[in-house]
Amino acid sequence: MTTPVISGVYQIRANGSVISGHGHFSYSLLTEKCEEEVQPDGKIYIKKTPTAPYIEGAVADTKELKVSKLINGRAESVTLLLANGKKLSGTGGTFTGDGKSDTGTGAIGVRWVFETLKEA
Repeated sequence: MTTPVISGVYQIRANGSVISGHGHFSYSLLTEKCEEEVQPDGKIYIKKTPTAPYIEGAVADTKELKVSKLINGRAESVTLLLANGKKLSGTGGTFTGDGKSDTGTGAIGVRWVFETLKEA
């Protein structure tokens, strides 16, 4: 019997402060991307490229949220709690989003890349 899929974000924290998530988030634990290269002689080689693990999505632009602090500082730790019970913990994070705010939806796009992102 398979477990039903439960989607959504339960909570996001940056440096210990709870931030209201807005919509969907995506993440990647990948630290090395592998791509195949097929040579003219038919041999296949694997090209490995380092990549940074990340969490990205949007947060609600609430009255309490200090946007300048969010987008200009390092997020030493970011935790994403998912509705399915998974917990993602990133350390050594840096904000790499564009900081764009949307007044129509009341959301700010966020993206953090990490030295380490682990699933618990």
